[in-house]
Amino acid sequence: MRMMRERSDRRLLTSDRLLTGLVYCGRCGARMRYQKWGQKGYKLTCYSQQTSKAYLIHDPDCDNEKPWADEAEEAVVRDFLGRRLEESGGDAEQTEVSPEELLNQQLQIARKKLSRLYSLYADQDDELLLESIEQQRKNIAEINQRILREKALREEQEKKYKTHEKIRQLSEAWEYMTVDEKRAVLREAIERIEIDGARIDISYRI
Repeated sequence: MRMMRERSDRRLLTSDRLLTGLVYCGRCGARMRYQKWGQKGYKLTCYSQQTSKAYLIHDPDCDNEKPWADEAEEAVVRDFLGRRLEESGGDAEQTEVSPEELLNQQLQIARKKLSRLYSLYADQDDELLLESIEQQRKNIAEINQRILREKALREEQEKKYKTHEKIRQLSEAWEYMTVDEKRAVLREAIERIEIDGARIDISYRI
């Protein structure tokens, strides 16, 4: 609902064609469209195999197959809703001390050592103390860099966890959503779908 409100100014198609605008031919790169196929339903057809819109043709000799649209839709939805939490590297909750916390502890110790070295140097001008001070400063700089890297990793992990948790919630609500709502979710999550024969490649934004 939040995503729908944020995109209220964006016009969405109101047909029941779930993958409209997302599907591309995996052989020539042209877009693929829904095409009525008798009384059996729709197939996805490469625009290069059509003559109605010449500007969309990438390869007039494209021989890609025409998969049934409902089968492609089912495969995409199954893949999307099947992206479970374990794929993100595990549960975001941790009971042990994190690497970031350990590094912060090391940082506090290193700063105390540096403070003591400064106090010693104030009492006696010693080259060895200067070298120790410089080494400790480098050590602190290195710990700070490691903390930044660990923080970035943690934030990415938390983002993945939240994303997969949202997908889990969507999987429970999916059957109760309208086609427009489902399409909005897929357009939010998927950058591009390429179909080449029986193979479907999905490029996710998430």
